[in-house]
Amino acid sequence: SLIVKIWPSLQPSESDEGMNLRLFEFLDKCADIKRTTHPNVQSIVEFGLSPVGLYLVVEKCSGASLNVFLNESDISTAYRIQLALGFIKGVRSIHESGIAHSDLKPSNVFIGTPEDGPPTTKFIDLPDIDAAGGSKSSDEYTATSRSQNPLDVDRYAALLIIVEMLDGRVSSSA
Repeated sequence: SLIVKIWPSLQPSESDEGMNLRLFEFLDKCADIKRTTHPNVQSIVEFGLSPVGLYLVVEKCSGASLNVFLNESDISTAYRIQLALGFIKGVRSIHESGIAHSDLKPSNVFIGTPEDGPPTTKFIDLPDIDAAGGSKSSDEYTATSRSQNPLDVDRYAALLIIVEMLDGRVSSSA
């Protein structure tokens, strides 16, 4: 199954070069992500501009977001370590492809629980854009990073998330 996201207010503009640049950057990031075939990254099926606005078609991930999964599950430390390792591999994979998530937080990490194997982590909302054409980010996981480099901001957010994974509790506001 698929998820279709449409931003009707996001269209190229003859008078707003800044908006055009943000749309181009978003579409460029979509193309980069579509080329990244990693099991920890939500697949992009299609993206572009249409008469109804900017659109993005992505795979629908099964499972639960990390915050829901950890707060509602009684899981062992060994299982949490497996989750953290999959999460770290996913972050490394997207960074090796030159892609920063830019909004890593527990609600943007989905946990799949296959019956015959270890848990899987998958990043969602990569890429994401707000109705004004800006990038979205979670202040709770990015604001205290001392770097403006998007990869460093991701690493900082990943560290906070891993601590929460290993502790077994995730902030419900994330």
